[in-house]
Amino acid sequence: MSDIPANSGLVVKAPGGQVILAKANGKVVAHSAVCTHQGAIIDGTGTCPLHGSQFNPSTGAVLAGPANQPLAAVPVTESGGKVYST
Repeated sequence: MSDIPANSGLVVKAPGGQVILAKANGKVVAHSAVCTHQGAIIDGTGTCPLHGSQFNPSTGAVLAGPANQPLAAVPVTESGGKVYST
């Protein structure tokens, strides 16, 4: 998906809520865009606007707190340049 910036992510609405799409090893991956600290929506860089928690958009891992749990993975597939939740 060409809309996903390199070294960052793209927050989009999905049937189960907002997700952050990113690229990992040439594939599109998705994680919940809900910060695991207090539930705010993170931005495309993986940063929470409330308290500054930072997440890796490609893995969901916590890079900086106060959040201490990773973002939940969301299964997706890519077909014809579009991404679908599965």
